[in-house]
Amino acid sequence: MVQKSNIKTLMQIIRLGGEMKQTEQVLDYCKKNKGITSAEAFYKLGIAHLPRRILDLEERGHQVIRTTEHGTNAHTGAPTHWTRYFVL
Repeated sequence: MVQKSNIKTLMQIIRLGGEMKQTEQVLDYCKKNKGITSAEAFYKLGIAHLPRRILDLEERGHQVIRTTEHGTNAHTGAPTHWTRYFVL
């Protein structure tokens, strides 16, 4: 029988493995492109919460620059803005 503490440890290992893969994907994408936005992360990499991956990179010692970009909502025509992250 598997103990509850072993299941918790296993879940932490699984989560960390997925986190590292996404973090590496973000880092690689930023190196090959001009930064990354949440929309790009979601549609091109399947990453639903980019700010968490950016924080992971910062915790690993990477310097991140954030810029705010402005545009128009394609559906409503209303002004909108978003953040683009650059990993140095």
